[in-house]
Amino acid sequence: MSNMIKKAVKEILGPQNVINLQTKKRYSREPFLKDVLNLNKKFEGCCAGKRCFILGNGPSLNKVDFSLLADEYTFSVNQLPRNKDFALLKTNFHIWSDWRFFDLKKESKEDMELLDVMKKVNTGDNRPAVFYRYMAYDMVKEFGLDRELDIYYYEQVDPVDKLPKFVDFTKLIPGFYTVIHYAVCLAIYMGFSEIYLLGCDCSGFISTAEAKLGEAEKSLYGYSVSENEKKRMEKVAKQTSLRNELAWYVGLFDDYQMINDYCKFHGVELYNASAATLLETIRRIDLETVLNGRGTKDK
Repeated sequence: MSNMIKKAVKEILGPQNVINLQTKKRYSREPFLKDVLNLNKKFEGCCAGKRCFILGNGPSLNKVDFSLLADEYTFSVNQLPRNKDFALLKTNFHIWSDWRFFDLKKESKEDMELLDVMKKVNTGDNRPAVFYRYMAYDMVKEFGLDRELDIYYYEQVDPVDKLPKFVDFTKLIPGFYTVIHYAVCLAIYMGFSEIYLLGCDCSGFISTAEAKLGEAEKSLYGYSVSENEKKRMEKVAKQTSLRNELAWYVGLFDDYQMINDYCKFHGVELYNASAATLLETIRRIDLETVLNGRGTKDK
């Protein structure tokens, strides 16, 4: 079936029916997937009416005192455990989404360092719920991450031009261009009514360019790039062209607008509290203003 015909079929069916059909097909082929995703039911509405903070990995996070968020509901993503102050955050939820994180080789020092970062989402007596894409299932089992971490899974379909009325994490969900979009949808699934973005600087394409130039140590992140991570980034950067990376960023910004509309539909307040950001479609707010009495603070 041509891409044009597929697109026409999707438009006729609508996003919810497309997701339902693809979910049914996957469940028929992989009954175990249904059991795995049904474990997410415990999170539906679990934090109704509360507020949360979603932390990306942008360099503006280096100006944030994580201890100020220790009594808040927080979502962290990807390699934020590399931040020297990560333990102060006491994050509640952590999400991994990029397929390039899930193909780890035991003989690779860079990959084994990344594996160690995955384990470091647990800090002290804090043990967050960790969400991986289902495609990481075999990797999680191979390295025994499920013996150390509190792991759950989500699975996606192809990206959609319009979100369904409700993104249900016990079914397949739309594919997104960045982990932050998954985090926002998960926060809404959990019932949060106020969502504040931090470290969502949207400067990752600069880091990709630096990696392609062999200067990954100059990359813009909310943590220091180690020598092993520098090697891993430069290897990964060769897997895609800069043209495709920039086209990917166009989709990323489009998704932010779609996510913003989704929040409005559900009556959820979404703000970008990042200190410095290239993201222009989400309402801005100062973090100090939020922490000095805006919204629900009880955890």
